[in-house]
Amino acid sequence: MSRAKNEILLALYTGMRVSEIISLYVSDIDFKNKTINVNKNCSNYTDFDAEFGNKNKNEISTTKTNSSTRMVPFISDKVEEVLRDQIQVIEDNKRKFGKCYSKKSQLLFATEKGELKSTSTVSACFNRLCDVINEIENKNIKPTSKKYVKVFDKHNFHMIRHTFATRCLEAGMNIKVVSKLLGHSKIQLTLDIYSHVLEQFQDEEISKVTDYFKDKEL
Repeated sequence: MSRAKNEILLALYTGMRVSEIISLYVSDIDFKNKTINVNKNCSNYTDFDAEFGNKNKNEISTTKTNSSTRMVPFISDKVEEVLRDQIQVIEDNKRKFGKCYSKKSQLLFATEKGELKSTSTVSACFNRLCDVINEIENKNIKPTSKKYVKVFDKHNFHMIRHTFATRCLEAGMNIKVVSKLLGHSKIQLTLDIYSHVLEQFQDEEISKVTDYFKDKEL
């Protein structure tokens, strides 16, 4: 399984951005009330070094917008399972690396030595996982063959967030609630992004009104 297994699973069950996930502290998790306090974001920037030139660096900052700061509930029992597993990963790494593990680290999804991960590292792990799945599904079929079918085409980590939102809408969740869970600044943004999903339900919803009118003899 991918080295970013828990990050991928948490995104799938919460719709959180990768930059929000890797910025989580252990203290942001409330197992009693089954919530995740999303209040930070990982920002990437370029730092100039006179000796080595430009360097890409990461730092934790505030969330993108006020609406991005939110409480995300454990929608599935899988969320708690993933989080507890990740805490165990941290404890194992502390024992393994001892003094080499960052003493000040509060990060839940840290590197093996307790440092802040980069969004690109996690995304790369997800991309490799998608490539492996494509290879498994097309065993003994050459990529140039017409029979080669990509399960994941043009994949990126953000597609997990879209999958979460799509499943919520398919389950009948109110669009306002979905928008809040995703941390969108405006509900219109959610409507614009997922209009294609909502259109799929149009015929079904119209039939409900039609049946209602028939029952009421309107």
